[in-house]
Amino acid sequence: MGSVMKVYDEDPTEITFIYDWPVQIFQPVNGFNVFGDTETFCTNYRSASHEWMVHLYRTNFGVPSRPRIHLYLEQSRVITAHPSPKECKFSFRLLDDTHYDASLHLRLLIGKITAVRSVTTFSSMDSFRVPRDSQFVESLTQCFTNQSNSGKTIVITVDLLFNTESFNLGFSSWMSMVPAPPVDTTNDFRFKVLSSEDADFTIHCRDGDLKISKSALFLSSDYFRFLFTANDEGLMSKEQSVPDYNLESVRKVLVFMITGTFEMPGNLSPELARELIDIAMHFKPLNRDALRNTIHRALCKLLLQDFSILDKIVHFLVFAHEMNLSQLKVMCMSIIVYEHYKRFKQEYNEESPNADHRALHERLRRSGFLLTVSPLSRIDSIRRQSLKCRRVFRYGGKSNLNSFQVPRNSNDTMWNDVD
Repeated sequence: MGSVMKVYDEDPTEITFIYDWPVQIFQPVNGFNVFGDTETFCTNYRSASHEWMVHLYRTNFGVPSRPRIHLYLEQSRVITAHPSPKECKFSFRLLDDTHYDASLHLRLLIGKITAVRSVTTFSSMDSFRVPRDSQFVESLTQCFTNQSNSGKTIVITVDLLFNTESFNLGFSSWMSMVPAPPVDTTNDFRFKVLSSEDADFTIHCRDGDLKISKSALFLSSDYFRFLFTANDEGLMSKEQSVPDYNLESVRKVLVFMITGTFEMPGNLSPELARELIDIAMHFKPLNRDALRNTIHRALCKLLLQDFSILDKIVHFLVFAHEMNLSQLKVMCMSIIVYEHYKRFKQEYNEESPNADHRALHERLRRSGFLLTVSPLSRIDSIRRQSLKCRRVFRYGGKSNLNSFQVPRNSNDTMWNDVD
């Protein structure tokens, strides 16, 4: 990962994303002075990438009419699990030059305020707004309405402060998860029907046969319910073949169907996860979405154990894209942008000498579910949007750093680029 400066091998305790938005001041034409503008940027750190929209608009309502600036920030996408900012601050400064240069970020600060968290339509989304009756809004409004400022540039700066611990996603907010089987199932009625004594139906798998209760299958699966009642042949049937699936994978899904519990395989991989999900889609157990969610979460945790190997991340990404596992997909793309971007672009392309890399690149070029953009396009978009931000990492104690201070002590490190 390319960076301006890297001092510590330890993990930072806080990270501030700083986004500068230059807005040129124009005087209203023919008395029409209601305008609005929106810009987007991305906060990208390890396995988390989130798009934000900052909105600025000016109204001239009220009796008597009075110009007023409105400024707020909100997430532009909703995903299952995400870190939430500890604090959001807005500031602005008026530049004398008509041309904005990012190197002028030490110009005179005119106003600064801590935004308040606001309620959104989607409770899982973060949103912050500047209080409308604040002195900050008054000063910003005056800058926009002062005729002597026409043609000048106002730079609005957004500071988003995160505790880096918040990026260690626990996935506790996920719904419809499947519990693991109890340690002792001796007296559990759900597991008694799995015993061979009541087995009157055989499922032939790729590597062996599995005997199970036909009545249990009928009660727990839409697939078997239809199979057994569609005609007399189904009603009298004693066996079913699934030659594409391994016995142990079928057994785990059947245990889930009948008991409502699921034992996660110790050797979980994208290939095994695909087989388990395919079996569940084939047998159509009740509450099968919960099984999919449980496997999805386990894969996210598995990904976070080690994301230093690019080939592994790409492997997970292809699987998540093709299986429409949104959280895992976002995490993979974020890791690629943050840790491996240059190498990913160099090794995974249509001209790669590695045939496997070319094949994976082609699969990542395809649009996803409901014609969503391809992972390749999203990776480039995250990269572009994240480069709009400066990043300040804090190691050790509580940070006092703001976006108009260059780090002056050994505990503050500024990173300004990603690879």
